[in-house]
Amino acid sequence: MARQRLAELLSASRTRAAMLMHAFVDNRAREAEDLHAELAAAPPSGALHGLFAGVKDILRIDGQDCLAGSALPASALRGPEASAVTLLKQAGATILARTVTAEFAHRRPGPTRNPWDAGHTPGGSSSGSAAAVAAGLVDFSIGTQTNGSIIRPAAFCGVAGFKPSHGRVRNDGLVFFSPSIDQLGFFAREVADLELVASVLVDGWCERTYKSCREGDCAKVPSPPVVLGVADGPLMELACDEARSAFEHSVQALGESPSFTVRRVSVLDDLAAVARRHVELAGAEMAAVHSDWFEAHACLYSEVMAEAVVGGKALAPRLDVLQAEGAASMLGLRTRLHAEMHSIDYWLTPGSVEGAAPQWSLGTTGDPAMARPWTHAGLPALAIPSGQFSGGVSGGALPHALQ
Repeated sequence: MARQRLAELLSASRTRAAMLMHAFVDNRAREAEDLHAELAAAPPSGALHGLFAGVKDILRIDGQDCLAGSALPASALRGPEASAVTLLKQAGATILARTVTAEFAHRRPGPTRNPWDAGHTPGGSSSGSAAAVAAGLVDFSIGTQTNGSIIRPAAFCGVAGFKPSHGRVRNDGLVFFSPSIDQLGFFAREVADLELVASVLVDGWCERTYKSCREGDCAKVPSPPVVLGVADGPLMELACDEARSAFEHSVQALGESPSFTVRRVSVLDDLAAVARRHVELAGAEMAAVHSDWFEAHACLYSEVMAEAVVGGKALAPRLDVLQAEGAASMLGLRTRLHAEMHSIDYWLTPGSVEGAAPQWSLGTTGDPAMARPWTHAGLPALAIPSGQFSGGVSGGALPHALQ
């Protein structure tokens, strides 16, 4: 069965490659003979046995070059394999391909297009990871989120995307954007598949199918009716009319179900200050991460990335202060949001500011603002497909999502 699925996936990668342009680094999966040998040698064991994974090209994999979507020599970015990758292998997953990332997981997009309509962005920076799942090239994929790089691509590509709580997935072995903020997440076509991957990667996760917890007691799932808190206030005001209309339609449908109660809660009155602290901390840390690489290879950085490094370096004298202020801000925001949750089970927002994915260009992958405050607070976030817009460049539909 696994070999048959391998042939199907490799065939799909060839026939869909031109449309995706590209979900995979080098626009191809690993060579079929290598995968056949790996499958033949591996006994059928582990929660993820027989499943094919894509891994964002900022996580290091033993025996493979990590380029982080950049033009830097692979030797500059080498390091130990990411623990998350090792855990996937130990659970029986086959790493089918590296997936395209925006350059160093920043703003400059890679070449990946949206599988729903190649005239639109798949989101960023985990663009290839979301697109590969949406196109059926892999069973699941790994990405990272510093602002909104799991939630937004999931929303634009019509797949489920999950970013666990900060610190619940080991993030060593990354080419970091911001060590204080970067959080791993994953994409799959179904939420149940995310739960299966979480059972392997998330510390302390209780995966109900396998009845096992790594530590502590199994968390109780809320009994119906589940209370959904619509995050009214400055964050919701960022959503465009199209996104807000689709969101309100979903909220109405959920509110009419006996399984849910919807409550509107005004939160994030200090959204602008939260965003400023988050962006300054991320920028300063990014410049520190790139200090030696940029000194040695500045000519290999894109103009967009070079400007970001130079801008972050201007904050270098304040890095310790920014990190201290950022830690206090993250804890404070998380505490306030938790306090507001005394009467609700989950926050609910649109999956993106824009609604439908913007048209593809080399300048943008969309706006991460809808996801940023939850990332700053270190809270878990889930994107779930909730419907479709019409009017893509090619005349087809484009998905939207709930966060």
